[in-house]
Amino acid sequence: MIEIHRNDRKNGFLPHSNESLVNNRYRKDTKLGEGTYGEVCKAVDILSNTFVALKKVKADQEEEGIPSTALREIAILRDISHPNIVKFVIKFIYKKKRKMSLANYCCRLLDVYNSEKHLYLIFEYCNTDLHKFLKNNPQDLSIDFIRHASYQMLDALAFMHSHRILHRDIKPSNVLLSGDVVKLADFGLARSISIPIKRYTVEVVTMWYRPPELIQKYNVYGSGIDIWGMGA
Repeated sequence: MIEIHRNDRKNGFLPHSNESLVNNRYRKDTKLGEGTYGEVCKAVDILSNTFVALKKVKADQEEEGIPSTALREIAILRDISHPNIVKFVIKFIYKKKRKMSLANYCCRLLDVYNSEKHLYLIFEYCNTDLHKFLKNNPQDLSIDFIRHASYQMLDALAFMHSHRILHRDIKPSNVLLSGDVVKLADFGLARSISIPIKRYTVEVVTMWYRPPELIQKYNVYGSGIDIWGMGA
């Protein structure tokens, strides 16, 4: 059990009951959107009195239980750290009687949402994403903003590509904004690049940001698909 500090109630972060908490620590607030394989909502960490982004994934009915896209995102974000890539704060929680382990991750048994199995990923919270920002603030699309945001995105992509990682779903809703800092998010479709390059699925990247080689079903591709997505 966690200790609930006196200032939790003062700051309005103390929930009415433990039933509204995830892992006795995170209280859901508002829904932020849908990711590649799950729902994302704003939540409060009652230990630190800070906001976090909580991604809930319903486990597959397969024997392994957890979607491969979720495991891939965990594996990739575990091994990289960059100021313009969203920070992976907490591991995951699952409900399953048999034991399971992942390197450097802490598994706990937790009954949530009746008897259904869910996977939770906890990320740092950002105020908005680029899609919402451009929709709500079209007048703020200045040359300085474009230059500033583009530099940070390119820096993040250069870092990823130098570590042989493709994002494969670059689009405005996957670019988060926290003040004047830009952060790439949603690595559910990300993939490590093999040398030599292997054949990959072409069913990646949202259609409006898909490069010609993917539209033409060319299944051998590299980092260029991320650069195209950014430019689109």
